[in-house]
Amino acid sequence: MADCMVSHNWFGLDTILHGGRSKDRRKVGNNTYLVRRGEDIAVRLHYTDILTFYRDGRIKINSGGWQTVTTRDRWNQYLPGAWNIQGDRGTYYLYNGEKRWGYRDGMIIHPDGTVTDYAPESDEERNRRLRRLINKHARLVADSLPLERNDLWGLWHRSEDAETLERNMVEDRVTDTLVYCALHIPQVGPMVLSAAFGQAAYPVEVIREFVRRKVRSYLIDRLITGRPPVVYCPTCLHTTPPRWTPMDGPNPIEGHDDRVVYTCPKFATHWEVVPKS
Repeated sequence: MADCMVSHNWFGLDTILHGGRSKDRRKVGNNTYLVRRGEDIAVRLHYTDILTFYRDGRIKINSGGWQTVTTRDRWNQYLPGAWNIQGDRGTYYLYNGEKRWGYRDGMIIHPDGTVTDYAPESDEERNRRLRRLINKHARLVADSLPLERNDLWGLWHRSEDAETLERNMVEDRVTDTLVYCALHIPQVGPMVLSAAFGQAAYPVEVIREFVRRKVRSYLIDRLITGRPPVVYCPTCLHTTPPRWTPMDGPNPIEGHDDRVVYTCPKFATHWEVVPKS
């Protein structure tokens, strides 16, 4: 029966069934059986098909209303790769690395890694999950300093949307855009910003904790509080609040009609921003 421990797909379970006296049913554990259901193969615990492996690679998960420690143990024994089911504050979730989905009987894992028919997250659950990700990612960003970037001017008008920010956190991807947006605010001096990118003779160890807090605050604002990204004027960053208005009329910079031009309300200076395609 040990061979079933490493057979996490339809073909592996089919091989186990063919290795027994019956090609349609085989005991693989305490009250646990592999059962052929037409072309599909189920892992049955007592009288419930807790996992159904389809020949096309899909896997359906079901508890039959019995979300017990034994059910969870069997799920995690037969689910492939990094897929597993764990409880959090009395609620079950399906995990694959840092990604997770609310558990619901009948939810399906597809061969491409997508999940359907899962229970949607409540706002409270989503915020708890995001705070854990944010805390972890802010530490990762601080530990990754200094970043290598020579053209800081090319970052000033950029920002990442909420979906990209969350995906980068899940994939542990540190971007120079995130660090720049978190630090390019009136409360942060240019020396700290330059040090974060290795452009100042300033010990990076001194700013790690400061950067961690600023990145954490920025991500909370963007992903939990829901505040939109702010573009600060690079001329009056430390003296003028972020008040930007689109300038009507033709682009004053000849040959750049494909760009949006903004004007600083204090200095009436024009800045062009390349629209996101």
